[in-house]
Amino acid sequence: MRISAILLTAGLSSRMGENKMLLPLPDSTVVQKNFEQLLTAGVDEIVVVAGREAESVQLELRGLKNWLQ
Repeated sequence: MRISAILLTAGLSSRMGENKMLLPLPDSTVVQKNFEQLLTAGVDEIVVVAGREAESVQLELRGLKNWLQ
């Protein structure tokens, strides 16, 4: 059985003023940490829903796994 997950990164973050998923953590960013946790959990397929900052999200995830199609 294959397990899929949807990682939502497309919110406006209007109250925050910047994309929460791109915020830095000590060793990565929020989106990188979420993606890595899904991989660690054994998810076979991760669908990333990226909105207006899709290029920035793609840059953050580049190198974690060949996920971009």
